[in-house]
Amino acid sequence: VNLIDTPGHVDFTFEVERSLRVLDGAVAIFDGTAGVEAQSVSVWQQAERYKVPRIAFVNKMDKPGASLLRSAESIRRRLKTTPLVMQHPIGEGKGFMGVIDLVNMRVLRWDGRSDGMRYARAPLVSDVRDLVVGPSSSAAVKGRMLDISDEDFDAAVEARSKLVDQVVSLDQTLLEHILEESESESDSCDLLTLRPSALEEGIQRLTRQGLAVPVWCGAALKNRAVQPLMDAITTYLPPPSSVSSSVASQGLCGYAFKVRYDKQKGLMVYVRLYSGSVRPRSTIYNLTREKEERVMRVLLMLADEQKEMKVMSEGNIAVLVGLKNTYTGDVLVQSASVAAKLARVEQQETSKHKPSPSPKSFKFKPTPVVALGAVSIPEPVFFCTIEPRTAAQLEELEHALQCLEREDPSLRVTLDKDTGQTILSGMGELHLEIIQERIRREFGIDVMFGHLRVAYREVPTQRVTQEGHLDKTIGQKRQTVSVELE
Repeated sequence: VNLIDTPGHVDFTFEVERSLRVLDGAVAIFDGTAGVEAQSVSVWQQAERYKVPRIAFVNKMDKPGASLLRSAESIRRRLKTTPLVMQHPIGEGKGFMGVIDLVNMRVLRWDGRSDGMRYARAPLVSDVRDLVVGPSSSAAVKGRMLDISDEDFDAAVEARSKLVDQVVSLDQTLLEHILEESESESDSCDLLTLRPSALEEGIQRLTRQGLAVPVWCGAALKNRAVQPLMDAITTYLPPPSSVSSSVASQGLCGYAFKVRYDKQKGLMVYVRLYSGSVRPRSTIYNLTREKEERVMRVLLMLADEQKEMKVMSEGNIAVLVGLKNTYTGDVLVQSASVAAKLARVEQQETSKHKPSPSPKSFKFKPTPVVALGAVSIPEPVFFCTIEPRTAAQLEELEHALQCLEREDPSLRVTLDKDTGQTILSGMGELHLEIIQERIRREFGIDVMFGHLRVAYREVPTQRVTQEGHLDKTIGQKRQTVSVELE
């Protein structure tokens, strides 16, 4: 599983944008005390645009005032989606020690002395078919396996009943399955006692179709209830093999979603591999730029560590070193012959809907929009001037800005011809402050930010005629001058 952690601040909305472009699924993390916040709505809308399946995790359940149900209600109200509460928390605030898995009706308890590394897992009941709903369900059920309070037990049973009702009302396949089972059995089928495997499959279908959002809870700082979330990622979110396109069916297909400059290695291109594989010292073709590229090294990123790889296959995120002409949003394929084949395929698809143009005038150029879809680059909203403290570092600053602008397309560098100022524009003040710090740390250049100067211009607004007369004696001669200005 490849995990990409993106900042939630609005200044880094482009980081979220390009990450969502290559993700198979996303985990939206909410504060258990605040629920859905303003920026959460913006990121959610970005995920909607790219049709990325999502699950939710309500964090900080160990804080006073945290509430899973209140957070789920804010998800329903503000994000306009159907939350499926998958767990019932055991304990509140600092007393949060575990959860009840509502699908399998299992209890998970964490040891408070092991930093969440050790936890106990046991079934809540010996068989889900023993479950009944009601105020005295805890006393009526046989086979209770753990010492759980009657209040938690009753709440878990009621929550499972609600979960099953939600899934059945949204998933037609599961509803048909239940009706078939009820017809084959003499007794009517009780939704509460639905088999965990059937319920899990129904939730998986709803998640991947974007019809509902499963919600888990936990305390990540103390590593409590994080393990079930990791299991949910592999169970409910779609695998890499679910992605299909005309490009991905032609051997190697990669999408460059991030470019980073390194002093020792040069440009490092982060590529999501949709199909095929890539090896060091191999030649690939940039479909967007129509240029061949030479891959010198293939790296696997493990946080801030880099691991040399002999081969990287589909579904992974590879870092390619040695590419000279690749930018964010470029599509990489195996060779120029594959690009020509894709052009013919697209030409055939186009001819089905439009009249065929003459062979001489027709020229097809495959684009990443046709192939995989492009990343939307937001317009900058914050502007300032930048200059080095010494004129001797001016050329070095120009090189640094070129590298940073290539890494981050949401960063713009322009020159104002009227004032001679170099203008830096980005997504916010914090965004540009981090750029300033990177220039100092990575390139060794001390730069200053300043305000933009306005080049004022004045023009006549109407036609005016003015006359002037001068009559003066200079020496013994009289001088007379008349001037008319228009």
